[in-house]
Amino acid sequence: MGESMYKFTIDRLRLGLFLLAACLMVTGCAAQSNPYLGQDLEESCGTDDSGNLAYCIGYLRGMDNAVSAFFEEGGVNEFSDLYCIDQDPSYSDQRQIILDWLAAHPEKRQDSAWSVIHRSLSEAYPCPEISLEDLEKDLATSNPGS
Repeated sequence: MGESMYKFTIDRLRLGLFLLAACLMVTGCAAQSNPYLGQDLEESCGTDDSGNLAYCIGYLRGMDNAVSAFFEEGGVNEFSDLYCIDQDPSYSDQRQIILDWLAAHPEKRQDSAWSVIHRSLSEAYPCPEISLEDLEKDLATSNPGS
């Protein structure tokens, strides 16, 4: 197994363990069979309760890691309209963007949390238009050994 595959496997294991730990911090998470919806995200992110805020930030970090993994593994073609965050906003900033977006779009509270995060952050941090040719050049220069 190549070094990059090994790193990817270890990173996925770390992400899985992190998400499991974050999930178990919230009472009843293991027994929850319903999908995590926008209203659930709003409830956990829109409170001052430390347990809910920890879950919210853990969920956002997990989504951030998942998006990064898609980009690193060439998933850009399948997810070309993901958000592109140039600077390094805090998870608190992202949380506020999501809460503001949900307040402006109350009809979306029944959508999946992934969809709510994706839509709100892609509006706040849109990706620039890029051609497939430019993308391939960028990938070739960032991964010269591939």
